Amino acid sequence: MISAVLLSLLLVTSASGQDAFAEAQSLRRAGQPVQAVALLETARQAAPDDLDLSGMLGLCLLDANERPRSDALAAELTVDSQIPQPDSSPDARRTTRELAAWLAPRVGENYRCLVFLGRWLATQKRHDEAEVVLSAARELKPRPVEALVELGRCLRKQARLSRGQEIAAELTLVVPELGRRLSADLYLDQGDKIARRAAQNAEAMPRALEAYRSAHELAPDDMRIAERLLNSLINNLRVTEARELLGLVSPEQEQPFEFHRQSGRIAVIANDPALAELHYRKALEHQPGHPEATIPLCRLMLDKGEVDTAVERLELLLITWPEKAEAHLVLGLAEEGRARFVEAEAHLRRSVELNPNEMQALYHLGRVLIRLGRREEARTYLSRYSAESH
Repeated sequence: MISAVLLSLLLVTSASGQDAFAEAQSLRRAGQPVQAVALLETARQAAPDDLDLSGMLGLCLLDANERPRSDALAAELTVDSQIPQPDSSPDARRTTRELAAWLAPRVGENYRCLVFLGRWLATQKRHDEAEVVLSAARELKPRPVEALVELGRCLRKQARLSRGQEIAAELTLVVPELGRRLSADLYLDQGDKIARRAAQNAEAMPRALEAYRSAHELAPDDMRIAERLLNSLINNLRVTEARELLGLVSPEQEQPFEFHRQSGRIAVIANDPALAELHYRKALEHQPGHPEATIPLCRLMLDKGEVDTAVERLELLLITWPEKAEAHLVLGLAEEGRARFVEAEAHLRRSVELNPNEMQALYHLGRVLIRLGRREEARTYLSRYSAESH
């Protein structure tokens, strides 16, 4: 008789736990994690050992950015073993073995607990461990969508782009739009990484362009990617493609300043300085004094010999934007052209201080110092230019 009553109570508890789980899942999908947390915490009081409830609670706490409570739940779920700290030894595999042993007693076979703990470890910046946990979760379901998404994010944070693309391909087979999104983000990261190198080595620019192009093909409506692609097309002198993409990125009627600014850049690489000047002036009609249009306009003015007007514009610009390295550079070039070498040195030196990687400023500062008779100091800057620009 007693065993029958206990069995009945267990069945009722299980049923109520399942109902709470299903309702919490619906609330989470509706973007209401706080309400889901309240429901799950109540349900867990009746079923503290229900790992599905615990895992869903952890995920909802992370969704709701409840860091202290998610930390407490992670500690509760791993109470049987101490959470290993990141291993600083060269043997990175040791942490993986410790982590696997740590997980097994409590949540080693529960998908949602593993996904929660993987996400939680990632919030602690313990990405190697998070990868192991999420990889284990991925093997427990035929369609492990959330585990794959979180594993992809973890790999992005580790900048492991090739492995991330493998996960993106796997996710695409399950949920195509999520897989393509992850793959696009990974190509975007790859393009950004290469573009940073291209600032020092122009030979890398075409590879950055291909990465951005791949990202854009996967996510054509993502304006972050489209803007990076447009910038890369201009850097790679792709005039026709850049003009075609500009209408998508910055329609003239909606973003007139950005449309004319970018059109000016495109006209420069098309070797049409008159058209470039026209666009930069139109851009400044919409945002007077903006440095991203004023500075390239002043470069064009210097090329035309309109030095005094360019200097006046740049000096006015520096009142509002005193730390604009490129403005100091162009003003230094103007002063060098006027043989005002002391003033040129001041602006070129300030440009280098603000942007130590500005190769043009390094080169011209060296030239100006030679004109001022300071050859030893000049050699320092010209050697830096020679070493860093080749």
